[in-house]
Amino acid sequence: MAMSLIELSARYVLGEVFTDDLPALAVDVILQGSDSPSLAALAGVTRDTAPAELRDLFEHALAELRIPVPSKLNAGQILKTILAQRVLDGDLSPQVAAREIVSIYHSLHKEIKDHQYAGDGFDIANLFGAYHSYDDYHDNPGAARAAIDRTIVEECRRIVATFPLSAG
Repeated sequence: MAMSLIELSARYVLGEVFTDDLPALAVDVILQGSDSPSLAALAGVTRDTAPAELRDLFEHALAELRIPVPSKLNAGQILKTILAQRVLDGDLSPQVAAREIVSIYHSLHKEIKDHQYAGDGFDIANLFGAYHSYDDYHDNPGAARAAIDRTIVEECRRIVATFPLSAG
């Protein structure tokens, strides 16, 4: 599945996108219908282009397309919502999405302060608990796992409703 520029910018901020990958990803974004002078330049760079120049071209392309570079916490919120929407669209299993969302939460441990429960500072306490419940039922993939999946799907609905994304 191709990434939108919003998702790409969030993954970039969280260190999930390497600068060497930016030219190929720029080509993908152009093929999806987005374009700007810096995005075209990024798509056409040579292998020996310095990482700093790749980063500059990418950030200029985002600015040209009026997509702000998010803060780390906002990038996490964006990815959380995108993953939740993919569950609702049937493109991602509840367990895989929950694992990725919990991983994002752990990567943001310095930016997030939980209050009472693990995950509540990132508004995923119920999803966090449900995800860790899979460990209790690894030998029983039946009704218990289906109930956990339903809980995660409901949490995904709530996340998408609470943190809507604009188009992009």
